[in-house]
Amino acid sequence: MQAAGKVLLTGAAVVVMWKLMAAVFVGLLGMALKVGLVLLAAYFLLKWFNGKKMEEMEE
Repeated sequence: MQAAGKVLLTGAAVVVMWKLMAAVFVGLLGMALKVGLVLLAAYFLLKWFNGKKMEEMEE
């Protein structure tokens, strides 16, 4: 009976560890996507702002 309890406990520990690793991975992936999105937005904003400045200089 104790052996079955140990197997169940080990299985539960593996499931918990798997869920923790998945949560960390998804969290890191989400953070990386947010950083990429912010960098992309900043790039296009600067490009647009710079283009607007160039148009004003030509006038």
